[in-house]
Amino acid sequence: MPDALTPAEVLARAAELRGSAVVVVGTLEVGAATAHLEGDAATARVDIHDPGLLDLLLPAVPAAGGGRYAYRDAAVVEAVVDEDAGSAVLTAVRSVEIRRGTTTYRVGATGAP
Repeated sequence: MPDALTPAEVLARAAELRGSAVVVVGTLEVGAATAHLEGDAATARVDIHDPGLLDLLLPAVPAAGGGRYAYRDAAVVEAVVDEDAGSAVLTAVRSVEIRRGTTTYRVGATGAP
């Protein structure tokens, strides 16, 4: 597995990384219609364009109760870098590791934990 990048690094290296599978670490926020991975700075945020992401997570990772996001957790996401409207986005999510307290959830593209 490649070294983990931050969302800011993915944004800064978008042209170089386009089409490559990357591992990105940050805070994963997934809502009904949006998903992104946020870094330390609120402006360092990479959108995730994978319509199957919520379906991948729901069977294996308990969703948060109420609020704007079903998931807002520390996470490591492996996905492919693409571009949308001139900015880097993550597509084709291959795996997600969510860390919530002392529990770690891992799911792959097949949906199997």
